[in-house]
Amino acid sequence: MEDKVKLTKQAINVMVPAESRYYVRDARQPGLSLVVQTSGAKSYYVVKKVRGRVRRVKLGDHPGMSPRDARKAAIAVLDGLNRKAPQTRFRDPETLTLGDLWVRYYRDHVPKLRDGSNLESIWRHHLSSMADRPLSSIRPSDVEALMTEVESKVHAADPTKSGERAANSTRGLLSRMWRKSTLWGLTDYPSPVSTVPRRPRIPRERFLSDDELRRFLAAVRNCENPVVRDVAQLLLFTAARKGNVLAMEWSEISFADRVWTIPAAKFKGGRVHLVPLVDSALEILGERHENRETGVAHVFPARWGWKGYVTNIHTAGWADLLQEAEIEDFTVHDLRSVAATLALNEDESEGPVITEVAVGAWLGHRRKSITGIYARAGLKLARKAAEAAEMAVKRAGVEVDR
Repeated sequence: MEDKVKLTKQAINVMVPAESRYYVRDARQPGLSLVVQTSGAKSYYVVKKVRGRVRRVKLGDHPGMSPRDARKAAIAVLDGLNRKAPQTRFRDPETLTLGDLWVRYYRDHVPKLRDGSNLESIWRHHLSSMADRPLSSIRPSDVEALMTEVESKVHAADPTKSGERAANSTRGLLSRMWRKSTLWGLTDYPSPVSTVPRRPRIPRERFLSDDELRRFLAAVRNCENPVVRDVAQLLLFTAARKGNVLAMEWSEISFADRVWTIPAAKFKGGRVHLVPLVDSALEILGERHENRETGVAHVFPARWGWKGYVTNIHTAGWADLLQEAEIEDFTVHDLRSVAATLALNEDESEGPVITEVAVGAWLGHRRKSITGIYARAGLKLARKAAEAAEMAVKRAGVEVDR
């Protein structure tokens, strides 16, 4: 199945998967096609016959790449194919725009990064407004103004947030893109980011009181959404990050060893992290394992989306859970702090130093002064912290029905 239509965001969003993947050619840019997979994932490709062979070059995924950026990337790729040599420059360096740089950065570098999906979101929400600006015209004052605008936009959408984190993330992406542009020989202009300081961040300290914890666990017990219910509990019993729990795969779980192995490619520290699994966590995973569909790799699979698993539980009922528990200003990531706090408060039998080391091992934190301790007994210490947190949750007096 192959049709020709003008590719727009609206037109792409209404395209539905078929029994087999199909190509939709762009009516505006020859050689550009959108591929719709049976899973519902959609990607931009350049399809061109070169020396009798059909060449297919992937440009990016929808919605991370816009149709406009896809056309720009297609022109660059087609020019390279026509010359039978790789294309190194999009256009004259004097007129190279930030949008041109993003196309190259997204195509050649983002796929290698662990936080690629986050960078797509930052570009789409905060940086794309400067896509038409030539790199030569961007000044430090523009970066400062952009960061202020991002802070205001985030705060307006959610008054509980100040926006400094989003502003710093936007600054960070621009800085990374600029460094790559220099390495690729696209420009030799000095970075406008280097003289703009990061916004100071106040460490977030949000825990649950004993009463809030009881209400939260009661709400989890009554939660009708199994994904939200199980993710919330696993976050408490593993102290892992939300992204790692949602991306968990069955191949990473060892029921015999009672260990979850997070690969280095997924873990924030860029190294393998071993998470001990306590009885409560094993019970949740065991039930999900028994009820899983054949051939499904992820613990929390999704029927739609190119990643194959649930990527956001905010849209799956997290807000409803907090409303049921009558808890405000509490994020999914805060559960990690709650778990660590429960472990620290529960286990004081061997002194604060050992307890801090154990919780640090559980969280996957590294401290140079205790590297040797981690190497010798990291998993054992982490299991001690996990069991302490599990005991604290159980002592809250609420059993979660499954």
